[in-house]
Amino acid sequence: DPRALGGPRQLAQIFHDQGEHQKIVTLLEPIVTARLRAADAADITSDTFRSAYFDLASAYERLRQFDKAIAMLTQARALSPTEPLVHVRLARAQQEGGKGDDAIRTLQAAVTRFPKEPAVMLSLGSSFERQRKYNEAEAVFRQMIAADPRNADALNSLGYMFAERGLRLDEAVSLVERGLVIEPGNGAYLDSLGWAYYRQNRLEQAEGPLREAAKQLPTISVIQSHLG
Repeated sequence: DPRALGGPRQLAQIFHDQGEHQKIVTLLEPIVTARLRAADAADITSDTFRSAYFDLASAYERLRQFDKAIAMLTQARALSPTEPLVHVRLARAQQEGGKGDDAIRTLQAAVTRFPKEPAVMLSLGSSFERQRKYNEAEAVFRQMIAADPRNADALNSLGYMFAERGLRLDEAVSLVERGLVIEPGNGAYLDSLGWAYYRQNRLEQAEGPLREAAKQLPTISVIQSHLG
């Protein structure tokens, strides 16, 4: 079945595991290009197809072909303007390609279009943080927490940002602890908690959560670095 995407996606996953990102491009680029050109409504709104072109975008990024990722995702956004994840993925490619201000503009427009999508707001806050616009990032995260006090991602993001900067460390610990009450054992949150303890020079308390986070997420280099 040459139109089925299951086989190409599984093959692309094997290539990913082998670190063969150019093979992913060679495999998926013709499929994605043809379907975007045809702009078939059933294809464009398919979760499977979206996953395929997200895989292609990731391969472009690994090959540092950021302009190709951005161009392809911009086209996909134009064809599926009501899909918030496409806007978020485009902003990520822009951020990875060193176009942080473009990423912020993409996400600000997406927030206007999808005001009730937490993933869009969270990405906007993270983009502000990466551009060192810390006041704007804090405002976004606090707005999310005010709207939903049980938004664990927002609690963790704000707490980690404070910990990373060595500011408001007591509040950083409190925020991350609230996130862990909602999602006990979350490895990313444990890393944030341990890092906040570390920044407070509470080294014995820091080691446990950092060690557990490093065990859970062995491929995340920053978490391994925190434990080290």
